[in-house]
Amino acid sequence: MRDILIKKVSLLKPVENTRDTLILSFLLVLIWSIFSEILKYNQIIFYDAFNLRVFFSNIVFSLVVIIYFRSIILSIIGLYSFLILPFVTYYFLRKGILFRDFENIDELIYAFGNFNSFLIYFISGVFIILVIITNIRFFKIRALLFQIIFLILILASYFYPKTFEKFFYPSKPNIEDFNISAAFRFIGPVDALIYNYLNTLSFENNLMKNKNLMKYNDFRAFDLGKVNKNIHIIVLESFIDPTDFKNIKLDKTIIPNQWIDYKNENLFYGISPVIGGGSAQAEFEILCGAPSILEYGTEFNRIGDYSTNCLPNYLKKYGYKTLASQPMYGSFFNIEKAYKSIGFDKSFLTPNFDMSEMNNGWLSDESFFNQHFELLKKSIQNEKPILNYLFAVGCHTVIGQNQSFEKIIEYPQSKVLEQFLNCNNKSIKSLVEYVNKIINIDPESLIIIIPDHNPPGIASSTYTEAGHLCDRSQYSFCDRRVNGILIGEGIKLKNKTLAYYEIPEIIVNYISNNELCKTIKCNIHNNLINLNGTIADRKSLEIVSDQSLKIYFRELYISLLKESWIKN
Repeated sequence: MRDILIKKVSLLKPVENTRDTLILSFLLVLIWSIFSEILKYNQIIFYDAFNLRVFFSNIVFSLVVIIYFRSIILSIIGLYSFLILPFVTYYFLRKGILFRDFENIDELIYAFGNFNSFLIYFISGVFIILVIITNIRFFKIRALLFQIIFLILILASYFYPKTFEKFFYPSKPNIEDFNISAAFRFIGPVDALIYNYLNTLSFENNLMKNKNLMKYNDFRAFDLGKVNKNIHIIVLESFIDPTDFKNIKLDKTIIPNQWIDYKNENLFYGISPVIGGGSAQAEFEILCGAPSILEYGTEFNRIGDYSTNCLPNYLKKYGYKTLASQPMYGSFFNIEKAYKSIGFDKSFLTPNFDMSEMNNGWLSDESFFNQHFELLKKSIQNEKPILNYLFAVGCHTVIGQNQSFEKIIEYPQSKVLEQFLNCNNKSIKSLVEYVNKIINIDPESLIIIIPDHNPPGIASSTYTEAGHLCDRSQYSFCDRRVNGILIGEGIKLKNKTLAYYEIPEIIVNYISNNELCKTIKCNIHNNLINLNGTIADRKSLEIVSDQSLKIYFRELYISLLKESWIKN
């Protein structure tokens, strides 16, 4: 038995010298780089695998893996598992792996299902045991010294992340601030994880150098008193209204009359902080009443464990029950932690929904609205007022995938626009039904319907050719302007242009019977708005100079982030 065990362990025998270690590292990275070129050709990734920076990062990382795992076989399994992991999570969770996501690895296990999860735990356990056995069986003082040196460097990087970040990344990598979880597709899995690790720790240290918080002079400083009005905020992913296009013929019967009535009576224009992506930035503005300026990347990704003074927490002080729903995993834009920090009592995420009725890989809006209402209706009937926030993602992407909606609207000049219009047409029907259910139970509800942004992949010229109502030849901000619907008795905001971060102010002013704006100077009465850290005129969105307003909004932004990192 002992001889059999020794023989099996011998199969894991490591390379014996530095030269062989370097050769193995080079071969492992070379094979991955060749495979990456195939991925790039199919537009799954967008970086050059043979770029010296990427290739060198992979070599260094593979050397660390070999030094710790010792075995050739285990090193191959370990390295390639790590490199493939972001692609797996991107498929199952709609995101890559970030430094902080390892605490949410249970979501991936949930997505795999019970049987696959058991296999993963079992294989991982066996793998760890084999690594320990290999290091003991083939112990070498030189290998141990290298392991200790790398461990010291890893610990040093944790305590001095800014120094390591400046050394390894003197200039910022080419990644999108609004979606750093997709960075592995642009700079490679190794650099994506290491940069996020160092940058996240640097952010935390930098943010906490000064723990002073600003004294709020907006809705947060207002004593709301006792109110009993329910609030519903409905955010629609990549929504665009078919009735906004003059050059696209529509059968009038396909659009509910009630939707037309909503537009005629309750339409306002929202100015989104993003175009075609970055949904969490729009969410941050809507829920926290502060502009998204991306000073530290997407705000939700940066929110910590503690309470942040956003709209849900504000309303909770006055007796509100706060609910959030989004059929996504909690690690997507850090939404589970972010929702908890900004004040939601309960978040209904992917595990709370039956995900069988999918629309292009996302839960259909029809199914989402129906399921959400069943979760919600008892709360509406309760005497305690509610803030009900939901984010419908059914039209997240449409082009090039199997559709679950009929092709009712035709516009052959642009297949992308045509499919977004058809998807959103179906969403309008289910949305109107959902709103009617709410109004039937509580006709005094305040209901806000707004997209997170305009759909991706549609050129400005396509909007113009299709006769979109926002004239791009006259206005420069049409790509950011969206239609919002605000349903509430006595609200007078028809055709008003609003920044997303002004929505909490509008809500508090409404439920306070307009007392808020009598007590404080409301943003909505200012002709200037903040757009991604730049001050602009509300009507024209032309850039203007107002340094004091810019400083104020930056301080507000930073103060909110700080609060989530300070234990009350």
